[in-house]
Parts: sequence; structure tokens; C-alpha cells
Amino acid sequence: MLEQCTNLIEFRLRDPVVFRVEGVQFPSSPFVLPCLELFEWPVYHNSEADRPMLQYARMPALQTLIWNRLGVFDAPSDALSNTFFDHFSSTLTTLQIEGGIIRSGLSMFSHFLTLSGVKHLILEGCSDHFIDDVFSKLASEVCTFENREMLVLPKLQSIWIGDIDGHLDQRKVLQTFRRRCSWPIGSLKENSFRLEVTEGDVYWTPEFRTGLNKMVEEGCKVELWENSKPVGWLSR
Repeated sequence: MLEQCTNLIEFRLRDPVVFRVEGVQFPSSPFVLPCLELFEWPVYHNSEADRPMLQYARMPALQTLIWNRLGVFDAPSDALSNTFFDHFSSTLTTLQIEGGIIRSGLSMFSHFLTLSGVKHLILEGCSDHFIDDVFSKLASEVCTFENREMLVLPKLQSIWIGDIDGHLDQRKVLQTFRRRCSWPIGSLKENSFRLEVTEGDVYWTPEFRTGLNKMVEEGCKVELWENSKPVGWLSR
């Protein structure tokens, strides 16, 4: 039925009850949802519903993706997932990942590395290891897109993290701030970056505070928020 809803702007599936799919006819060829701007989908491992959606859905206007991991997620090399993301990578601006984990050394975040238009990343209920992997990639890795080298999520401007227990590798976080404010444009004053953490208490080390304040002194546009308020120790 979804493939017939060509005027649909927002679709959210939050509680699929393990996808009871008896008697459901799944799409067998590509279909387009030309007006869809927000898509929320809970991902199961080898679900009968996941595969036709990943393989055939085309969302050329998608702006917000809410990707909820339920059960075991397929390996990042899954060709169906790559096909799904390829069709809206230029339009997506907000990516929300819920329940992200590292399993057998593989991270679902690897699916999103070349989404060139993403400006806002939301991590909700993700494991410490998953969040650490995200900052590892943002702080140090590059990827190739359309035969050119670029940062992971090159247009990223903000990260919001919920349900954090206080553990962050602050060296990676600081390096993420530095890279986001200096590349690819090359001028620290032209780019901006904001990190917000909520529902947790983070002890920011003296080294991190000094490093972030130094960026502000150099003219960088950086913000750090905790529980909906800017931290008091960061210069403005």
C-alpha cells in the first residue's frame, strides 16, 4: 500500500510487532515516493519487510531519516542497504540513529559515511562503543565520493546525543570540532559546529576545555551544550 501513497510527506513505523507479514504483498520492482520528506523505519535482521523496502524504495525528496535498530543488523557491506542510501544521499540533511551498536566488530554507522548532505546527526540510545566509533570516524577518517576525497559527513554542523552515561573519548571529540571547523573550506572562521549531550553528566577534562576555548579565541564558531543549555565555561 505504501507504494501507492505518492503524496505522502511523512512516514513513521515505530512498533512493527516483529513485522507480521502473512498475506502481505511486497513490492517487486522500484517505486517512488516523490514527496516523502521524513522516513522512520525499524530495521530487523533479514526481515521480509526490510528487504523490499531497502531494495525498491526511492525517496528523492527525503530530508530526515530515523533509522531504528531492532534485533540484529546486517553487515555494513549489505548491498541492499547501500542501494537504499544511494537514492537520497544528496537530499538528506538530518540523520537520526536509534539503538546503534557494534556487533562482531561491525558498525551500522558505516552505511552513512558518504551521505554528502547531512548537517545534523542525532544519536539516541546508542551504545558507548557505537558513539566512540562515530567520533573515531568523524575525527580521523576520510572517504571517497564521486572520485574525490572528503570528510565523513562533510557538511555536518551538529551532533545531539541522548542517554549518555558520561563516557566520551574527549580527544576524539575535540579533534572532531577541529576538523569540522577547518575542512574542506580551509578557514576556521567560515565553518561552525555544535555538540549537545543530554540526560547525562559529562566531566569535561581541563585539556578539552582549554582546546575548545582556544578554538573560540582563534575565531571558530563552536558550541557545546548540556541538557539544553550552553556550558558556562566556554568563551563566547
